Amino acid sequence: MLAPNLSALGALRETLTTLARLQALALLGEPGFAGQRVRAREAARRLSQAQQLDAHLRRGHRDGLLAVSWPAGLRAEVAALAARAPLQLAAVQALIDAQEALARQQATQTDASARGTPLLEPAVVLLAELLPSLAARGPPARFEPWPERAEVTQVLHGPPGVPLDPVFKRSFSLLDEGRDLSLSGLEHDRAPYYWCLANREAMAAELCALCLIEYDGLPLDYFCDFARQAWDEVRHAEFFLRLGLHLLPGFVAQAPAGHPLLPDARAHLETGAGLPVPREGNLYEAARAGTLVERLVLMHHDEETIGLGGLVQQAASPFWRARPAFAAELEVTVHDEAFHTRLGRRWLEHLEPDRAQREARIEEARALRGFHILQSLSAWSGRPLADLLDTFASTKPAEPAAIS
Repeated sequence: MLAPNLSALGALRETLTTLARLQALALLGEPGFAGQRVRAREAARRLSQAQQLDAHLRRGHRDGLLAVSWPAGLRAEVAALAARAPLQLAAVQALIDAQEALARQQATQTDASARGTPLLEPAVVLLAELLPSLAARGPPARFEPWPERAEVTQVLHGPPGVPLDPVFKRSFSLLDEGRDLSLSGLEHDRAPYYWCLANREAMAAELCALCLIEYDGLPLDYFCDFARQAWDEVRHAEFFLRLGLHLLPGFVAQAPAGHPLLPDARAHLETGAGLPVPREGNLYEAARAGTLVERLVLMHHDEETIGLGGLVQQAASPFWRARPAFAAELEVTVHDEAFHTRLGRRWLEHLEPDRAQREARIEEARALRGFHILQSLSAWSGRPLADLLDTFASTKPAEPAAIS
């Protein structure tokens, strides 16, 4: 009686990881931060539940999940959905509903067969906590056997494009201006700095979602970490957007008459929409173009580490001391970003355990950073990549000004 119940718990654990990865895919099709936050939260929640089941099976029965993969019967369907832009959210939701129905069916059947067996009491306790969270909707689905565990492999590509939160408007071009207008470093530009930072934080969440859906063969802890980060990043995006909107009236009152962002900012006060951000969005395409190792280097090893130092510096400034409620939220953000830096380092070491090889891959990823950004700019401008490479080959980009 024991072995079948353990097998059923393992099947439920794997269904929950599939549910989480489908929620990550759905995040890439959500048109706003609020929807992205719900998807990221659900992905993190399901992976936490899978991790609890895995810990029970691993510690008590040596049946831990070695690596996560898409179910064989679902992989092609997910890959086909992910290849389209815009992402068909209704189709992804149908898969989520089916997996939720399957998870509930698995949990209910396992719970019923385990009750009355004292040896299985720990599993009964776990299932009692899990069952209420499984929505009873959607048609019953057939459980697909999982493939043999293999090397880390990219098995699909995320959507070629993602929507922009409707609060924003594609306004100025990074190519036309030669820089991000929100990064002037001037005091009156705090509002656009923070609302554009919100847009960039959304890209971090989208990058995490890509890391969750595109690669098979990684441990469950990897998926838990990136689901947690996706949830964090969407909340950060909402926080910085809220701060930017709080400062917006002051920006409209103080910005010089010819400020290029002023007309759209003034219009937002009247309509509630149209906050100006780069026409190229948040350069999602650059994140999509990189390999997993390149993403870890650029987003965690470099950007998160540099960004963390900037946030710590900001937290000590008079601006933040004068706004204790916002400063308390910034403190949470700082702790989150420190965690992201650690998880990026952890999984980079997992993928490249040899130190010399890892250092070589880090330098290679840094060298390709500009190339991936130009790929994204090319996609939005219509200018051939070769032309952009020629234009920027001898141009050293200016360092963005920081606001403390």
